[in-house]
Amino acid sequence: MKKVRLARQSEAQRKASFNEMQLVPTLSHPFIVNCHDAWVERGHTICIVYGYCESGDLASYLRQRAKVRKRPRWDFIQTQ
Repeated sequence: MKKVRLARQSEAQRKASFNEMQLVPTLSHPFIVNCHDAWVERGHTICIVYGYCESGDLASYLRQRAKVRKRPRWDFIQTQ
């Protein structure tokens, strides 16, 4: 679950967070992680529940490849 505290954000960041909360649940694509639910908690925190990525996220994959000094396999990234 992704939690975004609105109190520490600028107006532009708040707007982007609300846009994400509204847009992501409407997306359906094999390369985009599913969004199961989204809501505002106690008026100051946006909560977004994403699906589980069995192979991990892209950032973790890229960090792991960088540690062993290997270039990312783009075919692997696109098919997971």
